[in-house]
Amino acid sequence: MNNTSIDIEKIFNFPKIQTLLDTFCKLTGVSSAIVDLKGNILLRSNWRKMCTEFHRKNPKTCIRCNESDIFLATKLKEGEKYTLYTCRNGLSDAAASIVIHGEYIANFFIGQFLLEAPDINFFKKQAQEFGFDEKTYFDALSEIPIISENKIELMLKYLVDFAELIGDIGRQSYELEESFLELREAENRTLNEKEKLSVTLKSVGDGVISADLQGNILFLNNVSEQLSGWSNKDARGKYLMDVFNIIKEESGAQQENLLNRVLLTQQIVPIPNNTFLIAKNEAKYIIEGSVAPIFDREDDIIGVVLVFRDITQKRIVETEMLKIKKLESLGVFAGGIAHDFNNLLAVILGNLELAESIIDEDNVAYSLLKESKKASIRA
Repeated sequence: MNNTSIDIEKIFNFPKIQTLLDTFCKLTGVSSAIVDLKGNILLRSNWRKMCTEFHRKNPKTCIRCNESDIFLATKLKEGEKYTLYTCRNGLSDAAASIVIHGEYIANFFIGQFLLEAPDINFFKKQAQEFGFDEKTYFDALSEIPIISENKIELMLKYLVDFAELIGDIGRQSYELEESFLELREAENRTLNEKEKLSVTLKSVGDGVISADLQGNILFLNNVSEQLSGWSNKDARGKYLMDVFNIIKEESGAQQENLLNRVLLTQQIVPIPNNTFLIAKNEAKYIIEGSVAPIFDREDDIIGVVLVFRDITQKRIVETEMLKIKKLESLGVFAGGIAHDFNNLLAVILGNLELAESIIDEDNVAYSLLKESKKASIRA
């Protein structure tokens, strides 16, 4: 692991960088490595036996190797673009810093080379001091490349350029990774919002149908499914006005194409009054609602949304209430007539009683008045 905020292993294409290192080392004869700030070797190429089998294997000479690594890393931390160092084991190394987004994250090393012909006495004495087998040690020494002063300048320039290239690649990978993460987060947010919207629309008490500019259905909510008789799955892709089949209540004629009207006017169009929705199973529902255009961010129309509700029960209730009101009005009217009639009867009855008191009982008219009085009382 590295102690930076950037995950090196995630942003670098290690196999491709390894191929570049291998090619460079074969051409120059030097060894190379990319090491993070904790000393972990991330990549290495062409390491010589003199280091792997002798210097870094022996505890005492390994201390000198570590001193070299620390010296180079310290100089780079101090802001050096590159640094060159000859360790106490007699070999030279160079290093350049790898920086991504201004953050120092690793070192690029080249090394295990000589700057001049080897001092045989030095290496012979070193073999004796640390108990190295002299023959195999000098065989390993013979593999160490000698880099001239002119060549080392070119190699150091390459070292810096390659470290900067790795940094640039890392920066681009890092930015791509960041962009990908942001895009994925935005996609997740969009999916979450879409899911919330879908759940909301499905639970809305009104029927909701959305369609594209060609009138192809994109979505039906639960209420639309119940009223139209079409499932969301079966209706998707079908023409809106084929699924939303509406007729005039009185004549039974087909209602106008509301989709075309919305696309033409780009305004909200109400569903005409007294409209029947004919379901897939031929059931009829009296409905009300409207069709509205859907606009994108550039205010271009991209589709329509239809919102409607079943008012069949409401219409039945309204009709019954109207009947009740008519009956109430008729009752009031009849009560008024009865009142007037009773007033007339009271006058008639009074006159009959008066006539009855005047005429003798033997008079023929007396019995007639008597019968008329009884009839008036019954009324």
